[in-house]
Amino acid sequence: MVEAPILEGHDVSHLALKEVWDMNRDELEGKAEQIKGKVKQAAGDLTDNEELHGEGVADEAAGSVQEGFGTVRRKAGEAIEEIGNKIKR
Repeated sequence: MVEAPILEGHDVSHLALKEVWDMNRDELEGKAEQIKGKVKQAAGDLTDNEELHGEGVADEAAGSVQEGFGTVRRKAGEAIEEIGNKIKR
């Protein structure tokens, strides 16, 4: 799991606190990349800068992929841990 400093400078107010603490580094960094992408898209729209908007779309997509990878990793780890706990009983 990730320590709190990874959250500094990122707006995660829309996430439930428990959800944030259960996320791994890939999930958190992916979510941050998505937010960065949305900000770039908005800035590109405000300034009529299509290149900046496009970078934002790419950043958001990359963040989504990274978050998804992290989610799969976390869930696989949880499944392995659960199997291990069942074997111990």
